[in-house]
Amino acid sequence: MERKQKIRGVEGLLAFYFFISALLVLMCQEIKAQTTTKGQKEYTTWLRVKDKNFDIQGTLCMVTDSTLCLKNPRVTTPGYIKQQVKEIYSANEISKIFIRKKGNVGKGALIGAFLGFGTGMIAGLAAGDDPKDQWISFTAAEKGILLGALFTGIGAVAGTTTGS
Repeated sequence: MERKQKIRGVEGLLAFYFFISALLVLMCQEIKAQTTTKGQKEYTTWLRVKDKNFDIQGTLCMVTDSTLCLKNPRVTTPGYIKQQVKEIYSANEISKIFIRKKGNVGKGALIGAFLGFGTGMIAGLAAGDDPKDQWISFTAAEKGILLGALFTGIGAVAGTTTGS
């Protein structure tokens, strides 16, 4: 009986040491969060600083309630040497900000074109057939195709200006 208690005591002690060792190994691991930019979206940003006649363009890397950080900022004037640094701008010195995600113009144009075509088709089909005795008469399907083609261009232009 006494030998079984010693074995249980040794097993319990080994289990305790194993648990403590595993806990120490896990605690020694370095924890990193969002250290890579893989999968993160890049936003091209233009800002105008107060009392300056030029815009600064760069990739947005951080925004707080009072500052904005640009990665690789460069002034959009000819003859300026490009800088490869991060710069932080205070909210007090910024007069204008324009932010656009990469690829938004084409995506917006495509969405606008599809919406314009759909709107034109619906409007043409809803207008119905023209009477046959008129000089120019269209069926509802012909009106839908013509208005769809017209509204596709209008939608694409609207989509490029708004983005998505």
